Amino acid sequence: CLKLEKLNVPEELPALSAPVGLRTEMRPYQVEGLSWLHFLQVNNLGGCLADDMGLGKTVQTLALLQWNKENREASEEKNNGGQMTLFGQEGNNTTSLIIVPASLSHNWYNEIMKFCPSLKTLIHHGTGRRKSAAHFSKYDIIISSYHTVRQDIQFFTAVTFFYVVLDESQHIKNPSSNIYRAVMQLKAEHRLVLTGTPVENSLTDLWTQLSFVNPG
Repeated sequence: CLKLEKLNVPEELPALSAPVGLRTEMRPYQVEGLSWLHFLQVNNLGGCLADDMGLGKTVQTLALLQWNKENREASEEKNNGGQMTLFGQEGNNTTSLIIVPASLSHNWYNEIMKFCPSLKTLIHHGTGRRKSAAHFSKYDIIISSYHTVRQDIQFFTAVTFFYVVLDESQHIKNPSSNIYRAVMQLKAEHRLVLTGTPVENSLTDLWTQLSFVNPG
């Protein structure tokens, strides 16, 4: 497939500019990563962003979501609310789900407020959370933990998200675990996993994560 062959020559991928609303300057390799992520999205492929810790996987992911929001709004304004096809979406799924280890939920929230304050964000985690997904559509991003998603999987599966993003995705490396089974039930237009350690013990670790982003 010619489209897949382009992935082997990243310098030839269509280059994206950093979104206007991103409040940080992206490094050149991060802009390249953003362009790569968008190429995957346009071609309905899931991806594994496996940059080492500290290289900005969070920034690249938020830049992608911010870029989509800005271009969606610009296109809606131009088309007077006509149905979009630019993003490979069916209908108007604009809410993304980011699943993280529980200890990182507030870190992610703070990073979103710092870098992309226009993205409306909700942390769905803890004993005070609403046991419903009815309000999710009011937000651009829902942040939840692996444990919470597993507990609340019944109503998470009632939503088709724009993106489902797994941070520290090695958490699903065991294909027989309840967490893996839960996330595989989630519905999304696009899927992305982030990890600095895609292989911890064996290649099965990587296979499980890629099975999530590109089922089958």
